[in-house]
Parts: sequence; structure tokens; C-alpha cells
Amino acid sequence: MDNQKIFRPDGTYIKVESNILQNKAIGICFSGLHYSYNYPLMYYSRNVLFENKTDYLAIDCSYSENDFFNQMNDNNQLEYIEKDKYLISEYLIGTLIKYEKIILIGKSIGVHFIRTLLKNTILENRVALVLFTPAYEWNDIILEIIDAKYPVLIIGSRNDKMFNVNNLGKLGERTNCFVLEIPNANHSLEVDNITSDLANLSKIIECEKEFIVKYLKETA
Repeated sequence: MDNQKIFRPDGTYIKVESNILQNKAIGICFSGLHYSYNYPLMYYSRNVLFENKTDYLAIDCSYSENDFFNQMNDNNQLEYIEKDKYLISEYLIGTLIKYEKIILIGKSIGVHFIRTLLKNTILENRVALVLFTPAYEWNDIILEIIDAKYPVLIIGSRNDKMFNVNNLGKLGERTNCFVLEIPNANHSLEVDNITSDLANLSKIIECEKEFIVKYLKETA
């Protein structure tokens, strides 16, 4: 595993974990605001990618470790995140050109970075998305997904206040769009019961694995 850093102008950095073996497909994991790539959903997503012999790259903006960020008000934090998304896109685009298939996996605010990356035309016709608990742009993202053609798996819970259910039913209009809902779960898709959380995690990862395997087997 290779560890790198994307430095910001203020001297802080974004963590990058990668395992690049020159495969034809790559999976990229985008961590959440306080949810790193070592946490369960991201960790087991990485293992699913490894099992299916894709290259791997993970992005963690490390906001929970950034004192400069944590001292900002909400508006300044949003501006900071906006600047990060362009740093990340610039870092990734050159890497993605060579891959036949690209899997973008995002947790919460990680979906925000995916949304920005999708605006680049080099991803057209060779990308699939796995979105865990999309956050504050959820309603806008739904509308974009409805109009898109790429395969997408969305996993969330109606108990999560960030999982805005407006337009959720419209996702069913697409044949390659799938939604897995976890009952009574929080924003980390946990219900605070160890037995139930382990069972739900297994269900989530199996669903994700099935989705990724199907996508990788499809003709490019």
C-alpha cells in the first residue's frame, strides 16, 4: 500500500492511500467528514475492490484532524471544502484516463467530491457509483442521477436526517439504479446494537460486492 499527500496552500494536506497494479479497472473511495478510509464501510469496500482485482485509491480530507478547519464557521468550512474538491479532481483526472472502468465509492461528503469529478467528460460511459449516506446535496444529486446512465448503488436510512427522501421514488425509474435502505440506522448506517450492526454491515457489503461484480463483468 502506498501513502501520499495532496498539500493545500495552507500547509495542511489530504491523505491518499493507493494500491496501483496497472489493472484495467480502478475503485476510488472518498471518505466522509469524520469517517476515514479505515472505518468499516470504507475498509470493507477496499477489500471488495481487492477481491475483484481492481486498482485502488482512497481520499481522506482528514477534517477531524485539521484544527484550522475545525475552528472555522460553517460558511468558511464550506468554502474550504469547495477548494478541496478541485484539488482532488485535479489530482485524479490524470490517473483516471488510462482505466477502462472506474468505480467511485463515497461516504457522506465524499459524494460531494464524486459529484464534482463526474463533471469531467473523461468519465463518460465508464463509471459506476456506490453512494453511502449522501449528505447535504442529496436532493440535487438525485435529480442528476435520474437523468444519468451510469450504474449506481445508493445505501442509506430514512432515519438519517441527512438522507433527504424527496424524489427518492423517482430513482426506481432507472433499471440500473439500486437503493438499499437500512432501517433505523444513523448517518454511519449503525443502530447502536453490535449484533444488528454486524448483520447490517454484512448485508451492505454483500450488496456492494454484487453490484461491483456485475458492473465489472459488463461489456465496456
